[in-house]
Amino acid sequence: MRVEIGRLKNEPQTWMVQDLLKAAAVLCLPIYERYKRAAERALNDLIIDETFDEHLTQHIYVIRSARYDDAPSRIFKSKSERCVCNDRLRELDMCAHEIKVRGGFESSYFIDRHFRRERVRGSLVGWNESENDFIEGLIGFEYEEIESDRTTGHTMESRENKDIIHKSSASMLPTMKQGCGVKPLGKKQISNILSAVIGGYNSFSGEQQFQISNLVLQLQDLLTVDKSQSETIPNTINEFSIDVPTIMARSTQRKTRAKPMHEIQANVASKKIRKSIQALGLSQDVSGATHTVQVNGNSSRNIHCSFCNQSHLVTNCPSRQGLKLNAYEYCLTTSNQQDMDNLRDRMKNKNVRKKGDTPPLHLVYGTIPPYLQTRNFVVHQISLMEGDTHDSIESRLFGITFLLMDGSDDVNWKNIWVTGKVMNMLITHKNKIKKYVFDETINDQPRTIVQNTNFEISFASM
Repeated sequence: MRVEIGRLKNEPQTWMVQDLLKAAAVLCLPIYERYKRAAERALNDLIIDETFDEHLTQHIYVIRSARYDDAPSRIFKSKSERCVCNDRLRELDMCAHEIKVRGGFESSYFIDRHFRRERVRGSLVGWNESENDFIEGLIGFEYEEIESDRTTGHTMESRENKDIIHKSSASMLPTMKQGCGVKPLGKKQISNILSAVIGGYNSFSGEQQFQISNLVLQLQDLLTVDKSQSETIPNTINEFSIDVPTIMARSTQRKTRAKPMHEIQANVASKKIRKSIQALGLSQDVSGATHTVQVNGNSSRNIHCSFCNQSHLVTNCPSRQGLKLNAYEYCLTTSNQQDMDNLRDRMKNKNVRKKGDTPPLHLVYGTIPPYLQTRNFVVHQISLMEGDTHDSIESRLFGITFLLMDGSDDVNWKNIWVTGKVMNMLITHKNKIKKYVFDETINDQPRTIVQNTNFEISFASM
């Protein structure tokens, strides 16, 4: 659970992530995994409608399925009413219907066995020895004398502190359950933690340095000692044994010299520099182990703009420069995550005017074709979904226009509205090739969007 909380704190703090942080702080792992699945179902598959019941003369809440129109609905007279579905009664916790009605996690809906415990202690306090009966005397049964270890000089806390020093490295490694939605920490977060520890190691106290040293040795054992990749061969003559790599492990090793990581990175960088120099049309001398070769540059290479695919450099593209006059440009690529984070924060934190035009839901795209996910696009306007007050991308609607390969507007996908789920998918760019996004919402008076109705539009609920 500590790993899950650390991963959630490093993600964008949406309403869903903040709700999961509340649940992860108090629930045990199996119940948290169950709650996480129910919360995702409540967010993506359920819809809540508040209506007035004339027979009951009060407001009621109707929970219905967003995927299946013929599925039975759940009716709640108040937000505090408990659900009677079999899924909730089986575990006595919160089901997806209650999460949708309550709007998130509620600790009072869980019982004691659902919460996380820091430690479990055994105790003999309050236990009395039972009297021997006649049957036990006949069979020769005798009670063993059990001594309680609850003494004033040796408490449970002191024994736990001593166990930290004497425990082996293998026993202290946490066992992580795979799947079920709980994931380990990301590479970037682990790198930040290790860098912070290395930077401040000399300023730590002696006890902290001993604990860090113990953890480092555990990490070394984890990375170097793999029982599945080695086998123990005993020697009966000398009475010793040795661990050797298995045949499978030896077959997967490189046939050449194993190079360190910094040497591999230096060779890759050198090849990129040589390739870029040759691409500019310059000649260069490439020195090998025994000879030197002069390489002529490729002066007749074809130049293609990565934005409009014309025969000029992307830095001098007139179509790109024209869009940048009235918009802010974001270059999305996997080699630099900064523009992705900045664009996502911009779409989430942009102040939306209350008088903004909110399109009807049947004119909003909840899904788009896969070939549009790599297209460049322009963001014209941002509007809030009717009745939604959550400060997140999912609670907003976006007016955008997709661009063709030549940089012009796609008439079939011009001035359309998409949901926040689609916008979040478009921002998450997974290719190294750059995708250009132009944000026109920085202007005080963005371009008015006229909905394109020349083709059929379908809405997919979030």
